[in-house]
Amino acid sequence: MKSLFFIGNRSCKKAFTLAEVLMTLGVFSILSSGLISFFIFNLGTSYMTTGKLLVGKDIRQFTNELRSNGRASSSFLIYPSFVDREYSSEQENVPRGGSGDFLVLVRQVPDRLPQILPDGSLDPDGPGEKFQRVTHLVGYYRNGTPSDDGAEVRRFMVDLSDISDPDNPYHRDNLVDRMEDASILPRDKAPPIRDIPATADHDGEEGLLTTYLPDPSTVGSEEHRLTLELSRGLAEGVLFYNFQDQSVIVRGEIIHRGNRQQRASNTYNFTVTPRG
Repeated sequence: MKSLFFIGNRSCKKAFTLAEVLMTLGVFSILSSGLISFFIFNLGTSYMTTGKLLVGKDIRQFTNELRSNGRASSSFLIYPSFVDREYSSEQENVPRGGSGDFLVLVRQVPDRLPQILPDGSLDPDGPGEKFQRVTHLVGYYRNGTPSDDGAEVRRFMVDLSDISDPDNPYHRDNLVDRMEDASILPRDKAPPIRDIPATADHDGEEGLLTTYLPDPSTVGSEEHRLTLELSRGLAEGVLFYNFQDQSVIVRGEIIHRGNRQQRASNTYNFTVTPRG
């Protein structure tokens, strides 16, 4: 009898009704939807906040680096792009008021040309006319076209400071050869360095610089340090603007994308003025 009474009591317990189950599932679904939406919103906000912080960090690093290299330079050249180095049929580099995606900062130090002796010959070790010797070429270029939504910015440096190297264009023997090739001996004073042919195909100092720039085929090379992953130019779609042949105005937008394809970006506008 006791066993039957126990079984009877268990059979009298009530279960959840279908309406209660459906109501519970509905409430749970509403709460879950709210939690998921809240999680997705906060995840997107986190991506954007992180992207903005990275953009700000990139802008600070890029501006500080460019300004530092600009102060250490005495002049600059701007070209349409790393691959296209001809602005027009009459001129290679971008003139004042023009813009391009390839900036070359030129570092120089005071030096003297070989001395011209009274008989018109040259003394490689003698103190001749003063000139500014190029020591480094620091280049920044945007690896893309003006129509690209975003392209990387890379940097390179050409070191011409070791004048003891026989291949260096400023080695004393090479300077003598270039001065003799100028076909203006005998003379009573040395010509400006810009008037001395750099090679058979290039005249003057600008020709010398373009001769020693990296070949256009090396665009995007891993040897060229990545400075910005994504950037867009705001000056006619390019980065660098030549202001009166005295300063470089850099106008662009740095872009960061998260895993959800959300974009964080910010613009920057600053001026680089070489000291020379």
